[in-house]
Amino acid sequence: MELKKGYLNYDYMGSRHIIAFKLGEQTSGSGIKIKADIKKMKKTSFVSVVLEAETEIVINELHLEGVYSFTGASAVFCNGYQSWTDSREFSPAERMPDLAAPAKWLGLKYYGDYTFAGYPGEKGLLHSYTYCYVREGDELSFAGSLNENRGFTVFDIDAGRGTILIKKDCSGRAVTGQYHAFSLFMARGKEEKVFNGYFDAMKIHGDKAPLCTGWTSWYNYYTGITEKIILDNLNACSTAKIPMDIFQIDDGYQKAVGDWLDIKDSFPRGMGHIARSIQDRGYRAGLWLAPFICERKSLIFREKRHWVLRDAKGRPVVAGFNPGWSYYFYALDIYHEEVRDYLRRVFDTVFNAWGYDMVKLDFLYAAALCPPRDKSRGEVMHDGMKFLRECAGEKLILGCGVPLGSSFGLVDYCRIGSDVALKWEDALLKGIHYRERVSTINSLVSTIGRRHLNENVFLNDPDVFILRGLNNRLASEEKYTLFVLNNLFGGLLFTSDNVGEYNEEEMNRYRSMFPFKKKKMKNVDVSDSLLRAEFSIDENEYIVLSNLSDEERLAWLPGGIYFTARDAREDGDFLEGDVDILLDPHTTHCYKKVRNGDYTVAGTTCHIFPGSEVKGLKAGRRGVAVEMDGRFCNKGNAYITVPAEGEYTVNGAAYRSFPVAGNLFMVKVPVQGY
Repeated sequence: MELKKGYLNYDYMGSRHIIAFKLGEQTSGSGIKIKADIKKMKKTSFVSVVLEAETEIVINELHLEGVYSFTGASAVFCNGYQSWTDSREFSPAERMPDLAAPAKWLGLKYYGDYTFAGYPGEKGLLHSYTYCYVREGDELSFAGSLNENRGFTVFDIDAGRGTILIKKDCSGRAVTGQYHAFSLFMARGKEEKVFNGYFDAMKIHGDKAPLCTGWTSWYNYYTGITEKIILDNLNACSTAKIPMDIFQIDDGYQKAVGDWLDIKDSFPRGMGHIARSIQDRGYRAGLWLAPFICERKSLIFREKRHWVLRDAKGRPVVAGFNPGWSYYFYALDIYHEEVRDYLRRVFDTVFNAWGYDMVKLDFLYAAALCPPRDKSRGEVMHDGMKFLRECAGEKLILGCGVPLGSSFGLVDYCRIGSDVALKWEDALLKGIHYRERVSTINSLVSTIGRRHLNENVFLNDPDVFILRGLNNRLASEEKYTLFVLNNLFGGLLFTSDNVGEYNEEEMNRYRSMFPFKKKKMKNVDVSDSLLRAEFSIDENEYIVLSNLSDEERLAWLPGGIYFTARDAREDGDFLEGDVDILLDPHTTHCYKKVRNGDYTVAGTTCHIFPGSEVKGLKAGRRGVAVEMDGRFCNKGNAYITVPAEGEYTVNGAAYRSFPVAGNLFMVKVPVQGY
């Protein structure tokens, strides 16, 4: 990706002006100076563009022009506008169709960038926010913004013409004095090295919060929650001794969206009682809020109409459409001091009076729907996120429905995909080209595509997994795929299942995610909806093969000896690699590579990633001692490699070895957590 020049289109003193400028030079025009710098190093460049206006100018368009030679094998990663927008690698021959007109009329257009971004729907015309790359084999050409606080950076790709325009989303912004428009990191190289360079340049530490597991009410009860439902689920988790971290109440406790301190009668003892009940059982308490919106029936909308954001014609700014929220809902003016005072009071009540430890903050995109004259959308969004962090202090924030670049370093966890559905795909929403649609496969695609952000700018929330047999239409293999991939790529992992309704198989599957540990990605490849992920947990190495398509696929398993326990049977399987694995649609297989040497853990049947729940193994004259992680809470078998056929003592009991693939010998040892 090579940048050639830039253009500024602006109004000054009642006249339209257009200036072309080159990187590495200073350019002057009527009422404006442009300083465009580029610092080149080996395979890395830093680009900076600063405008300085003597008196007020109004920007119409500002962009840098780059060129790239796309091939049929190129893969273009496009980061969607906000959390829910699909984000993945596109072929240069693909299209981004516009949202269907009836869906726009209904109000779905407000959730994405449909009101201000171009969707010509032509082949090879794509766009991305904040960062973008083109993959050629195992090499990336990458460009990413380092200053989304000054405006969103949009990469407009025209694969047919071989151009990439890097635009600043600042049309209509008035500038007086200095405006630092672009600060870009550009690099070429291997995936890990390129992304590490980008995150280092940001100087953000996104791994300060711990990995997190938990429960949330939304994907089982939606707005129908009551105090009894919440406490029943809490008691079920506590009785089962589930070692989760956070128990979070979602939408439905408040009488109206926006009226966060006006609680429904179905919570007779109040939200403080719920928080204390959660903490008494050893969990941290979380609560859902949508701080930048209010619904039509809310007291805010009816009695504080001056708090609502207005467009240029003075009309309330619609933020979306939801039949469960009295249909249309509206954006609040985050710069109105009464709004800010109200939100400070809400957060003070939630954290200090009620005692919650974490907030999930949703529908945050609404703040930037109609920016004021002296700010861009990105500046407003950054101001909003910074304000929320100030309100929350050191408490945990899970961001959702937010342009991701605005949340880098300001939230602890962040949703990086759409909502999961109770089925694999929604054909109607896909057919109207709704990129933010509630869909399991849509969610998984972005979970994979945005995996690089995890533990670098925040911890990724891939949304919930669903294991229950009740109240959902996901097939067994689809639930397993969702479970595995969310465990693999997520930093925060929730479910909404009532664990008290699990059968034995479902409970064992749920328990198989504990302990939830860090993964080190070695290679991730997605081609034709077939995922291959190679990664490690501690010293254990794994390969996950996942077929996200609607047809059978063959996936190659490299040479070696592998253990798998995909079906959660009492016995695991061993197989030799260098073979093709047939994957049915929507299915996933996980393989643990068996390490060379005696007295190692070859695999287990009680963890989704076999063997990662084993803390240590020691062999001595008195036999073998296997120590399990303290968070291990399942039961099953562990397979230990031994030198030869015979009898071995493990954890004080005698076991006879048996041969498996690759001329290896194993002993099978029962293990059980608390």
